[in-house]
Amino acid sequence: MLCGLLALGGLGCSSADEPTGAEVVFGTALICLGDAAEPLSVEVASTETQRQRGLMGRDGLAPDTGMLFRYPDEATPKYGFWMFNVPFALEVAFISAAGEVVDIKKMAPCVGVPARECPPYQTPHPYQSALEVSPGVLRAHDVSPGSLVREAINGVCDGD
Repeated sequence: MLCGLLALGGLGCSSADEPTGAEVVFGTALICLGDAAEPLSVEVASTETQRQRGLMGRDGLAPDTGMLFRYPDEATPKYGFWMFNVPFALEVAFISAAGEVVDIKKMAPCVGVPARECPPYQTPHPYQSALEVSPGVLRAHDVSPGSLVREAINGVCDGD
């Protein structure tokens, strides 16, 4: 389970070791990475239930897709992500309230073990959202700390 805002003190996802249960429905959006001409299609996790479920229990991500975790307030460095019940590697870009990538972490799969054995992935920087994608997607779009992430306007990236 990818649990956005996982409290590192207690690895605080309420149902981390329980079965996934009911289906969680996510919103969608098109976002622009850096100077990319084409938008990236993402699922949006903006509620606590959506953020707790994340990509848990899926087999993978389609090319050039991802999941955008949005938070109502800026998250502090004591919070992070984990990969409980996610059987594929991911990268996460932590994004400031201004839309700037402040950090990128590579995350390894964590399946077949208790949730407490899955390592947390955190950043020392405050962030308001985080984008999870397959390894190499950020590099392919020339995204690094300092790059901007923004929503596409009418489905188009303007390149600015």
